[in-house]
Amino acid sequence: MNKRTDGVLILVVEDNTINLALAKALVQRIAAGCRVATARDGEEAMEAFKSERPVLIYMDLQMPIKDGFETALEIRDLEKADGTHVPIIALTGGSADGERENCLKAGMDDFLLKPIGPEDLRLSLERWLPE
Repeated sequence: MNKRTDGVLILVVEDNTINLALAKALVQRIAAGCRVATARDGEEAMEAFKSERPVLIYMDLQMPIKDGFETALEIRDLEKADGTHVPIIALTGGSADGERENCLKAGMDDFLLKPIGPEDLRLSLERWLPE
């Protein structure tokens, strides 16, 4: 990693316990020194976003209570009030062409297919972590 990650907070939102643990471990391995907050649904993600203000969010699309699309739209609405922008990267097992477009319409910045490979995650972190 060419970017400094010490103390940087990244939020991983995933309803599947195994996928959440794997994504968290992979982020911590590639972005050594970062902190990783986790959420299992859109409601928990909103709580974490409001209280901890991560610099990057990896968001599953299909979750109970509030899905990734709804959560991203809600985050973008909050950001309009304070002029901030946290990159949101969609995580999905699907590969439908329309899904990428729906992610962008919901205000997400990028899209990763699951299972997430280490190289794909490294490239995403390099691209989206702030300087």
